[in-house]
Amino acid sequence: MTTGRTGAPSAVEFKTETLTSYEVGSKNRFFGNRLQVNGSAFYYVYGGYQVGNINISDIIGLTAFTAISAPARAYGGELEISFQPTPRDRIGINSSYTKAYFVDRREQAVPGSTRTFDYYFSRKDIPNVIPFRTQVNYDHDIDLSDGSSITLHGDVRFLSTFYSAPLRQNLVDGALDAARTGSQFVEDVTATWRSRDNRLSLSAYVRNVSNNRYNINAGVNLAGVNATGQGLIAATRELSDPRTYGLVLSTKF
Repeated sequence: MTTGRTGAPSAVEFKTETLTSYEVGSKNRFFGNRLQVNGSAFYYVYGGYQVGNINISDIIGLTAFTAISAPARAYGGELEISFQPTPRDRIGINSSYTKAYFVDRREQAVPGSTRTFDYYFSRKDIPNVIPFRTQVNYDHDIDLSDGSSITLHGDVRFLSTFYSAPLRQNLVDGALDAARTGSQFVEDVTATWRSRDNRLSLSAYVRNVSNNRYNINAGVNLAGVNATGQGLIAATRELSDPRTYGLVLSTKF
C-alpha cells in the first residue's frame, strides 16, 4: 500500500524486476607482469526497473511518495591499468563509462496516478548514475633500517556531471540546475607504517584533501505554481563528506 495523488491509500502492484546481463572482457599482463591491462564491456537489460520515493501528488504542500517502475537499459565499459616501474613504485588508472536510461516511459502506468512514467521522469537517464569515473593512484614503498617499512599512497578521482533527482515535466527550468552536479575532483592521501613482522601498522590519512563539497543527492519537488502555470520547485541537497583526517592503528595476533 502507498498513498495516491490526493494522499488516499492506494494499492501498488509491481511486475517482477528482472535483469539480463551481457559482458565480455580481457585480462592481460606484459613486461614480466609489471604492466597489467584489464578491460571489459557490458550491456544490461532491465525489466521493470523500480525506483522509490517519487512524489506523485499534484497538491501543493502534500507529498505522496511511492515507487514506480519502467524497463531500462545500461551499457558501458571499464579499463583498469596497473604499472610497476620500479620494485617500490606502483601506478594505477581505473576508468569507466556507464550509460543507463529508461525505455518505453510513455507506455508505463503509475499506480495511484492518472499520469505515465515519463511525466515524473522527464529525462530518460536514470538519476544518480555517474557517466564517467576515473581514478589515478600512486604508491611508493620506503624500507627502514630496522626492517619496518612505510607506504605512501595518493589518489585523485574524477567524476563527470550527473543528475541526482527525477524531474517532473511541469517544473520550471530551474529544476534542471537544482538536480545537476557538475564534474568534480576528489583527492586522498595516506601514509602507512608497518612493523618488520607485519603484525603492527599505523596509518595516517587525509580524505578529500581540497575539502571539495559537492551535491551527491538532490530532492526536487513541487512547491507552488507561477503565473504561467509552471510548477515552482522546493529543492533539497545532500553534500559529500568534507575533508576528514585521522589515524588507524591495527595489530595481528
